[in-house]
Amino acid sequence: MQPKLALAAGCLGLSLAITGYTTIARAESTSTVTACHDHAILSRALKERYSEEPVSIGLQSNGALMQVYASPQTGTWTITATRPDGMSCILAVGNNYEHHELGLGGPTARDDTVRRTDPTS
Repeated sequence: MQPKLALAAGCLGLSLAITGYTTIARAESTSTVTACHDHAILSRALKERYSEEPVSIGLQSNGALMQVYASPQTGTWTITATRPDGMSCILAVGNNYEHHELGLGGPTARDDTVRRTDPTS
């Protein structure tokens, strides 16, 4: 099983293990399954199971709080959206997390693309 798929399956399993059941929301236009739980429970589970803690947050136009959880130790990351009622849903999960400070002149996706495709650099 690929690492991202295994992690996604693990998150769904984590979702089931947290409360013994899960609220599954199926997007009407896609076949994506989203696991949702109380924010405090999901946040605690991500920390205990994957050593993930919030590394960035943002407010979406619909009022939901978007958070990126990540662990430098495990390299895993999770993106969640939390509604004003406190329900958090896992939007994406992955591996190979890297932290980059803003404004320090580190590589960008564009810089990386140029290096890979330009044989003269």
